Amino acid sequence: LLISIPSAIGLNVLALPIVHILFERGAFTQEDTIFTSQVLSYFALGLPAFAFIKVFSSFIFARHNTRIPFVYSVYSVIINISISLYFFSVIGFIIIPIATTTSSWFNAITLFLYLIRKKYFFCGDILNFTSLKILFSSILTSFLFYQLIILFADLLVYESKYKLLMIFLIVAMTFLIYMLISIFTKAFKISDIKLKY
Repeated sequence: LLISIPSAIGLNVLALPIVHILFERGAFTQEDTIFTSQVLSYFALGLPAFAFIKVFSSFIFARHNTRIPFVYSVYSVIINISISLYFFSVIGFIIIPIATTTSSWFNAITLFLYLIRKKYFFCGDILNFTSLKILFSSILTSFLFYQLIILFADLLVYESKYKLLMIFLIVAMTFLIYMLISIFTKAFKISDIKLKY
């Protein structure tokens, strides 16, 4: 959650400026930027689900059960294809990332419900409260990230010789800001990354 939530929010909120900075030039028009940023936004919404699937599947694999994750993933693929085929003629290509994100969340939620039903996983109050703190830290960091992009907009245009350097510095500063906010709100502690046996 500490990684996937801010990534999802940041990519969703900042998809347009990111695509504009990196790609909009020559044959890649402003319209292409808009369409590409929409795709990035919808895929970004699925990032936490992709992470959840990996974690929840591991709980089940550890109990020598490979059938349930496989069956749920098949259902997810069917949902993905069905949504894409049904809505493609109406919405167009943008339905593909929407369908992928929707089916991924379906997969993650069904795995989670299975774990709860089997009592393989317990989602306590501490985890719920930590999730809210991570969400708050992510939203605040995304806002500050956006302000940094506006502040250094002149150095982020394609013609700028310092564009790549500025992107790296802004991302590095944003990551540092996020970690500081997370530590301040106690969404993250250094001890969280220490392995315990």
